Amino acid sequence: MKQIIILLLIITSTVCNAQIKLGQHSSETLYFLSHLVDNRSDWQMEKQLYNGEIQELIVYKADQLYYDLKVKVDVIERYIMIDGQYAYNIVHFPSLKTDFLQQRFNDKYSKNKIEALYFTDDYQHYRTIELIDGSASVVYKKYNPNLFSEGINNEVKKRRSEYLANTGNRELTRSKRKSLLFDYFNIKDYDSSFVSRIQPKVIDLIVKQAKNDLQNSISTKSSRSFETLNTSYQVRFYAKSKSKTAQCQIKSLDSTVSYRPSYIYEVMFKLPPIEEQYNGRTYNLNRELVLKLDYDLIRGSIDIKHRKNKPFEILSNKSLSSEFKRKISEQLKKYKSGKFTLYYQFGTINGIDASELLVYDLKK
Repeated sequence: MKQIIILLLIITSTVCNAQIKLGQHSSETLYFLSHLVDNRSDWQMEKQLYNGEIQELIVYKADQLYYDLKVKVDVIERYIMIDGQYAYNIVHFPSLKTDFLQQRFNDKYSKNKIEALYFTDDYQHYRTIELIDGSASVVYKKYNPNLFSEGINNEVKKRRSEYLANTGNRELTRSKRKSLLFDYFNIKDYDSSFVSRIQPKVIDLIVKQAKNDLQNSISTKSSRSFETLNTSYQVRFYAKSKSKTAQCQIKSLDSTVSYRPSYIYEVMFKLPPIEEQYNGRTYNLNRELVLKLDYDLIRGSIDIKHRKNKPFEILSNKSLSSEFKRKISEQLKKYKSGKFTLYYQFGTINGIDASELLVYDLKK
């Protein structure tokens, strides 16, 4: 329940932040900002009114982390209203100096800087570093060409045109980054030697589990049982970028087959980390290893009469191939004469022998 509440708070915060925009009516800004403040014990808000109209909303934030500036400080954020609309924003950093803010902005946002203006990527808004009321401050406003020189206006116009012309590349970059963050990548394309080592071990372990599963099938007459299994499965082992041990998904490649080899879920191993460089950033990737398993198995049981040094006699109304009879005879060599119930599994998984035989005294 606690995790659900935290998730809801994160979603609410994200939605409300996205809804606070310059130019909106002051009542809208108050509405969304109030939701944010209500969900934060380290924020406090006060309203400044004039003739009943909101002039300013002030939010006091304690120990705020600014990843771009690499600081964690107390700030005062002011939402300034003009003629009933949210006109601009000021963030005061009382514990910082303007030179410090200037340097951090130059390090992070110099690409979009024109003179003393730090523009957003679309060049519709800008920030300035100023000393206001004795505090280093960041002022955020919508760009108004009437307030600036012809030189700045020409440069803004030029960069806006470049931004619009580059829309396609930005979409490709955004799509690529999204893929690197959320998609799963075949580990074979990044570490083929690991796959060469682990794949035969995993298949051998699955074969071993299949043999052990015969015992489970005796008492579990359900989807874990079958008489003939001639089909293929796609098994996907996967792990998120921050996880080490692989999880598993099993998909039947024949929709008519209901049996699922659930014992494969018990196969566990670690997937090594993989990464990719893109636009100067290293992405730790989600990874996967996909195997195709071809099953050719039969299961069943028969009652037999065994006598030392003689062929066994089948007491059930069932026939077996000469090859299966040979395998049973080999297994019975270590048993004394008597009547037995045999539970058998014969066949292969990916061409590897997965035969198993269980011998029980025949119940009278």
